[in-house]
Amino acid sequence: MAEEPSMLQMLKQARGLQKQMKQIQKKVEKRDVAAAVAGGKIEVVCSGKLVIKRILIDQSLLDAPDKRELQDLLVTAVNSAIKKAQDIMNVEMARMAGDMGIPSDELTGGADSDDDRDDDKDSASDGSGGRLKRWFGRS
Repeated sequence: MAEEPSMLQMLKQARGLQKQMKQIQKKVEKRDVAAAVAGGKIEVVCSGKLVIKRILIDQSLLDAPDKRELQDLLVTAVNSAIKKAQDIMNVEMARMAGDMGIPSDELTGGADSDDDRDDDKDSASDGSGGRLKRWFGRS
């Protein structure tokens, strides 16, 4: 049977993980992603902080009388841009997890239930990291 890591080792690993996560977050926050819909007639640019920076709309869509279609296209483009930015963060986190020997789904969400994701959103806002607590055995 393998020896369990000491509390000191776990704390050191957690500090290292936290430092790397901050570095990744800073790196991703500097990036912008773009999502286009309707054949490129609508483009949304989102930062890594999930802030919408720019929305470009082709004049032909503004001249069209279908307001509902334009609204739906905008929602689709915004959601797509946000998803791309989140995917970038997940890829970077998975890469870091692999480098540290941590299962990447522990940091990026994997195939968790909606309840787990809600738990992680709540814990992410207070900085306590729900998945990390569970990974380190503090569920």
